[in-house]
Amino acid sequence: MSARAGLVRVLSAPGSWALGASGFLARGGLVIFAIPFWTFPTPIGFTLLLPPDAIGAAGPSPRLVALVFFVAVALLVALAGAMAASAASEIALHERLLSAGSSEARAAGRRGLFARIVAVEVVALVPVVVAAAVALQRVIDAGRAEFLAPSDLAVPFVVRVAGAAWPQLALVVASLVLADLIYGTAVRPLLRRACGTLAESSGRTRGRAVRLRGRAVAWVTGWIVTLIVVVPGLAAALLAWRAVNAAAYSAGSPQAAIVYLVAVLTFVLVWLAAVVAAGGGSAVRGVLLSVAADR
Repeated sequence: MSARAGLVRVLSAPGSWALGASGFLARGGLVIFAIPFWTFPTPIGFTLLLPPDAIGAAGPSPRLVALVFFVAVALLVALAGAMAASAASEIALHERLLSAGSSEARAAGRRGLFARIVAVEVVALVPVVVAAAVALQRVIDAGRAEFLAPSDLAVPFVVRVAGAAWPQLALVVASLVLADLIYGTAVRPLLRRACGTLAESSGRTRGRAVRLRGRAVAWVTGWIVTLIVVVPGLAAALLAWRAVNAAAYSAGSPQAAIVYLVAVLTFVLVWLAAVVAAGGGSAVRGVLLSVAADR
């Protein structure tokens, strides 16, 4: 299958958009599309989130330790579920759009594929964990300093902390990009061996440098496609959410209640449309990476 044929299948198969959306959300898209709901707490808000006896003269209280442990376990469970959902959607999308060969052959090749993809996800997350561990201490130190002696009260607390720790946060962002590169390049050979070759053979032997250049171009193009569909969709969702908040503040009459209901429904439709569009972009990105891996 050529890249053009794969793109045509993506655009003509709404089911692939749903699979792409599920994979995109599982790989962190849910955090991105939750941005309209984010409310950054103030220092006082942070203190209200903690138990009254969170930190005493002897250090963190047992209640705070238990709370941190519970949050850590919940995050690990959520991460495991997201990785499983990402692997399952990757396999399903690949088979739906691109795989060749009989169903029996695909079933035989699929054995162990899920576990191998999850293993790749774990390896790809290693640089992210390392970068996050490096950044965490700096963020804590910056947060403590801004809490005790604010540098500029006109600037939100979270922005001040991020500004003080921007090199470490930039390292986290770079590690996320590296993790995506590792995942995108390592998973395609697994899918190819399990589900068959995706691109038609041209009968020519391509050099390693040519193949690597093609995969790099596909990876960059995939990111461009993703940004083209995600950024406008997220911006539209933010505007729709602001309209909901504005309508909520002006509520008080039957007409205002109708306006508020319309604003809520509009936001839901815009948010869902943005997620589906991101799913389509994710599916297109998968096609480009898969075809490039076989050329």
